[in-house]
Amino acid sequence: MTKIRQSHMACLVLLTLLLSGTLLILNTLVFQYHIDYRMMMDETQSVICFSIIYGAIVLKYGQQHLITLYSKEVLYYFLILYLMLLSSFAVQATPFDTIDDHLRALDELSHTSLKTLLVYTNTQGSLMIKQVLALAYGTLTYEIFFIPLILICIRRFDEVHEFYFLLLLTMLIGFTFYYFFPTMAPASVIDSPYFIEEQRATGLKFRQLHQHLLQTTVEGGLIALPSFHAIWAYLCLYLVRGWPIVCWLLLPLNCTIALSCILLGWHYPIDLLGSAIVIVLAHVVLSKSRARHSTYVADPSLHSG
Repeated sequence: MTKIRQSHMACLVLLTLLLSGTLLILNTLVFQYHIDYRMMMDETQSVICFSIIYGAIVLKYGQQHLITLYSKEVLYYFLILYLMLLSSFAVQATPFDTIDDHLRALDELSHTSLKTLLVYTNTQGSLMIKQVLALAYGTLTYEIFFIPLILICIRRFDEVHEFYFLLLLTMLIGFTFYYFFPTMAPASVIDSPYFIEEQRATGLKFRQLHQHLLQTTVEGGLIALPSFHAIWAYLCLYLVRGWPIVCWLLLPLNCTIALSCILLGWHYPIDLLGSAIVIVLAHVVLSKSRARHSTYVADPSLHSG
């Protein structure tokens, strides 16, 4: 596999920090939204502590020791997760109007609307299907946390770095779209008794924030279009593509995760289309990064200057 140049990853990280920092300043000083930053502060302290521990490991064992290499990769991983958390805090206070009414109108034009699908998945004969969908939906957190750590343990660093690159890139594309075209998810605009409180909390948090009120809940999601559950389910599959058995075992589970986004009422079908577009755009950028790295390595003259 062709490596990603470190400079490309560094640019992506710096761009994420720059945009997130700018939006956080705007949210606080200009729009004056009341955002509860306690979770972010706790995670900031954790990252600082781990960075100090890594520095101590470097001083004791040196740069090339196996313990140092593993520690550095784990630190990278938690830094990426921290950047994702930082970005989510930055974009949630968008000043733009939501597009949920337009998404609902598009949904109502379809032959099978989301409201109809919710009735189907909540009928007596489909309760077992709903339980399976809910179980699959909840497994993604474990996938995105443990799969990269497993690959770090077996020293598949290049694959993990590519995963980080796609993770940050899809986040930048999807979060940017959300900032200008925010969504509150179907539970906020569709009247159905089958939505759970966690789904309704997504819209509640948005309304409270934009009415300059303190948020009364941390439950629920953030972005409906595109669906990041679908994006991350794909990225986890892409990460293990080098292990056909693992990939094929994970494939039905992650396809179920994507289906559960709709059948459980978290997303409209068009949200999955948005996810597919984001994934394609990210792969286009990834391929260009690989091509430039290959040219850089193959032509020694590019190393001078």
